[in-house]
Amino acid sequence: LLEFRDEALSKVMQAISRSYDVEVRYESGIPTTKRFTGNFSRKSNIQKILNQLTSQNIHSAFDGKVITIMH
Repeated sequence: LLEFRDEALSKVMQAISRSYDVEVRYESGIPTTKRFTGNFSRKSNIQKILNQLTSQNIHSAFDGKVITIMH
């Protein structure tokens, strides 16, 4: 289980990157004000995780092995 409590988005994405072997890119630099609270099963599909981030107003796109964070 990946669990986060008021963590910086950069730390959340770093953990996802390591767990799912994907690259994370930031469209407009790393956001410093975005925070995330929630958890993911390490067995979850990456798209399900990105949908959960979207529900917290964090928008992303996934293309194969690259997640792009848009803010």
